[in-house]
Amino acid sequence: MRIDVTNIENVEIPIGEDQKENKITYTKKQKEKQELILAIKEETKKGKSIRRIAIEYKLNRKTISKYINSKDIGTISVYDTANRYYSYLDPYKDEI
Repeated sequence: MRIDVTNIENVEIPIGEDQKENKITYTKKQKEKQELILAIKEETKKGKSIRRIAIEYKLNRKTISKYINSKDIGTISVYDTANRYYSYLDPYKDEI
């Protein structure tokens, strides 16, 4: 079972204190991911197991655990590209 979030403009997403100061705007995909995390947290409050939630949402159990244990869904919903390694050929990409 997947949740399709189509109208999430009026939904308040709990975010961390550091993000309230910066007034971060989220993309549609990031808002959908935040809604998914909130839905998964609600499922655990109802007493469902991590394994059952993983089967229903078609996600890995480790991902479900990460979402459940996260305290700040604002930072977990943003994909960090800062830790990527770049090729030594990147400076020459235009020439290639």
